[in-house]
Amino acid sequence: MVFKQTKTEGEKISLVPGSEIVIKSPLVVSSIGSVPGQLPGIPYRGDLIAVDDPETGRIEGFENVFALGNAVTGRGNIRESMIHGRQISRRLAEDFHWQEAEFEELLRAREADSRKQIEKISAALNTRRSVGPADLQRIADRVKQLQKEANYHRNYPEWIARHKPVRLEDVLGK
Repeated sequence: MVFKQTKTEGEKISLVPGSEIVIKSPLVVSSIGSVPGQLPGIPYRGDLIAVDDPETGRIEGFENVFALGNAVTGRGNIRESMIHGRQISRRLAEDFHWQEAEFEELLRAREADSRKQIEKISAALNTRRSVGPADLQRIADRVKQLQKEANYHRNYPEWIARHKPVRLEDVLGK
């Protein structure tokens, strides 16, 4: 899998060039949590991820990439998706059993990759400039501006009392 860092500029989100982190895995299970927005490179039938076999959740065109739950069934029922997820997970655990030595080798390789990624991230963090007095002043000015817009006058209990949302207990008189 390739993870890419993003940055936000106003309303626009863009990729940070050279920020790719590659994590190798013999198995990927997509667990999005709802009917997914379409992902580039993943086949769909309408709004749902196209699978070769609903029993395994194997995504069409992939050998070791699987989907489960709402992404496959299209039903927003949490219980149904949970049951489907358990069925697929059990099936994958049975079908994709690895020899212990192969699994240990995979873990060692993943650990080495993780160390390299941690070193890369650490180096990037260490090259960032520290926050100076001018930065702190800009932050303080922005906080004051936002507080003014929210009609906040440095008295949190008073402010929250004036902006408390309507609660069901208050409506019911309990």
